[in-house]
Amino acid sequence: MKSKQFIQAELKKIYSIFEGIEIRYEYRDSISTHIIEIKPIELYEGNTEYIVKEIELKNSFSDMFPHEDILFITDDYLTQIRVTELKLTDVKMYYSN
Repeated sequence: MKSKQFIQAELKKIYSIFEGIEIRYEYRDSISTHIIEIKPIELYEGNTEYIVKEIELKNSFSDMFPHEDILFITDDYLTQIRVTELKLTDVKMYYSN
């Protein structure tokens, strides 16, 4: 399984668990980094169950893909999603290749 496929599958699992979550994903080849935006900020910062899921994803990912990085962000981060490859919201699911 490729890293993008792995992350997208795991993000769909996380999305199915947490009500009101919005997830956007982008891979930046120039820095070999998968950027994942989680909203709302309250979920990202204050939900222990979510934090455990994020840590599990990071650990599994680093074991499987040690030469790539993963970065979780939210509203107030300097890094922003430029090109959305996956978007999971209550409104729609969006994929881009």
